[in-house]
Order: sequence, then structure tokens, then C-alpha cells
Amino acid sequence: SSVPLGDYRRVDLRSLRVAWYTSNGELDPTPEIQKAVGDCASLMTAAGAKVAEARPPSLKETVETTRKLLGADGGAGTQRRVRKAGTKQTSPQLGLGSGAPVPSPEFGTLVEKLDECRSQMLAFLDDYDIILCPPSARPAPRIGEPPGPPGWNYTWVYNATGWPAAVVRAGTSPEGLPLGIQIVGRPWTDHVVLAVAAHIESKTGGWQRPAI
Repeated sequence: SSVPLGDYRRVDLRSLRVAWYTSNGELDPTPEIQKAVGDCASLMTAAGAKVAEARPPSLKETVETTRKLLGADGGAGTQRRVRKAGTKQTSPQLGLGSGAPVPSPEFGTLVEKLDECRSQMLAFLDDYDIILCPPSARPAPRIGEPPGPPGWNYTWVYNATGWPAAVVRAGTSPEGLPLGIQIVGRPWTDHVVLAVAAHIESKTGGWQRPAI
């Protein structure tokens, strides 16, 4: 059965337990991105939330396992979807789903490993309702440029867990590009994520046209 969406306007920010971190331990974001996360954590403190600097376990392991599973079929699934969509040119990012096919026993091991990582990540949420962190380690790249080295993407791990998450603007890079803050919540608490996103957006100015 479906899970009803709560009203984000009725969320009491003072009741929330917020964890925040500026690095996934693999690639440190730019100083401006790290400052934006710290500033948003301060905004939640000012709103009355209980805030602590803490990072979930198994971040790197979760991403690495997910990456291996995406390519476990040698890219066959991606190729089928591309053909079905009639796509003539694909993003270089679709190359992440290619590689040598994985034997069935190894595939089963990867699935079990991902379940273990998800369980460890979920246990972290026994103590927190919201996680604040960067959405990426770098500002947006120029068109045609690769996004960055391993660890640049801070959203992938929460795609793997399936937790609700949102990204709103929280600052500006030296190049004039918008910098975001990622807000992640516990399973089935989309309304809490939206409440925090709305609060932070109201304090940081929301979307603004880049001066470039």
C-alpha cells in the first residue's frame, strides 16, 4: 500500500536531530562547498534543532558496491534502454554501467554486500532524522567536461539507499555558479526533508540567476 505524504508545513524543526558532514572521506569538496554545508548546519541550530557533526558508515563501500552492480551485466541493460528510447547519442556517464559481465555467484555476493551496507547506513538513522551534506565535491563542470574524479558525487550513495533527499541552493562559487546543500531524510519522511529544504532555501536566498 502507498505511504501518505505528511504536511511539511507542520514539521517542528526544533524536534529534529540533524547530522552534517563536509567530506565523504574519499574526496574533500571545495572550501566554498564545505562552508555552505557548515552554514546550513548553523541555520538548523538557530532553528532549534539538535545538530551534530557526524557521517554515516559505509559511504565508500555502498557506492563501490552499487557501481559494480550497475556494470554486472556488462552494460546490456543500458544498451537495451538506449535502443528502446531510440537514442542516437548517449552521455559519457552511461559508460559507468558497462564492463565485463559478472558471474552469478559474484552477483549474489554483491547484492548481499549492498544489503549489509544499507543496514549499516540505516542504523545510523537511529540517532538522526536529517543528514546535511554536499551534493557534490565540485561545482557544475563546463559542458563537455568530465564531472570529476571518484568520490565527486555525494548523491549516489543515497540513490543506493533509496532515502528521500533534496538539493537546494545554499551559496555561490568563486566562478559565480550556484552551490547546493543536500538534505537527506529517513525512509518515508519526505515531508521532513521538504520542511528542512524550505527553511534553508528561505534563509539562503533560494534560486538565483548565475552572474555568468
